[in-house]
Amino acid sequence: ESSAPVNPRSGAGGAVEQDPEELFQSIVTAGRDALSNADAAVEAVGVANQGETVLRWDPDNGRPYGPAISWQDRRAIAVTRELADRASRLTALTGLVCAWMKYGMHSDDDFSVVNHPLQPHMLSAHVVVAPCLVFAFGWIFGDHIWPRFRQTSWPRRASGIWSMTAILPMTLSAYLLQIATNEALRKAMAIAHCVTSGVFVVAYVAHLVLKPPRKAPRPQD
Repeated sequence: ESSAPVNPRSGAGGAVEQDPEELFQSIVTAGRDALSNADAAVEAVGVANQGETVLRWDPDNGRPYGPAISWQDRRAIAVTRELADRASRLTALTGLVCAWMKYGMHSDDDFSVVNHPLQPHMLSAHVVVAPCLVFAFGWIFGDHIWPRFRQTSWPRRASGIWSMTAILPMTLSAYLLQIATNEALRKAMAIAHCVTSGVFVVAYVAHLVLKPPRKAPRPQD
């Protein structure tokens, strides 16, 4: 067993970077020390990491183009917030259209399993887009949602609490709706999914539109 220190560098906008050479040498140093301290013959070597650090390098000479971007880097939060907004709109749109086709329309063919030719495609689009919404909100949870919820000096907006409360039952009911084979359970999950999705959409829209006024800075003496 051995270890070697690595010193990540923090920067503006949540940047966390690492020197690629220092990172490589830490692995070499720790590996050599562990091998020298091992009281047994080495049969295999494995390498594991804690997070997804990203590094771009030249495939011809193996030299890095720049610093390694640590898995702790938060500069992509603006992208995920935009993704959450667009994914919310697409998920709500595809879900509403699919629900209308399934429950609000009636096919002239009594033997048809769908009420509209586009119903299966709309369901597929909804199933593809919805995980992007869950991913985006999961990403910004640690940077925006949880810190704001814990801050006693910051108002806890009801719209944010309602939208986040609806995320879990909305996601769980959607998952069970896809895998359930019991018809009664499927109907129950469909109702639960429609209700929680409606709560989420209304609360999320209210959260974006009804923003609290910013407090004016205190005058300095």
